[in-house]
Amino acid sequence: KRLALARVADAETGGDFEDATVAAATEALDASEFFEVAGPADYDVKKWPDVAFALAAVTDAMVVQLRKRKAVLYKPFPPGTSGAVVLRTTGKVSPWAARAPAIRDERGRILGREGDEGFEEEEDGEEAEDAS
Repeated sequence: KRLALARVADAETGGDFEDATVAAATEALDASEFFEVAGPADYDVKKWPDVAFALAAVTDAMVVQLRKRKAVLYKPFPPGTSGAVVLRTTGKVSPWAARAPAIRDERGRILGREGDEGFEEEEDGEEAEDAS
């Protein structure tokens, strides 16, 4: 899918955008959730994010991608609107859980983890018997 594209003129890089640029961005964001804006070819790449975020603030959108002198703006449609991006989630609050730290011997070698299959922690008495 090709996104609507507008170029920012050299005079607009200071953050004072022309009405035509803002109108084009607003119109494109009303028709689709995404809009691509490009800067002048000779503009400093390191200063481009400031211009992109300024245009996003004016159009009440957010920057979702920055590439050299291009940026993709996103303004979500209300839920249930046709053509809206559907966010898919499992509904779990936090599916990730930290594992228990590994049990180590006196030399620092990993013996295993509590809860792992086949892992049984040896008692100090058993180690002494095995060593003799």
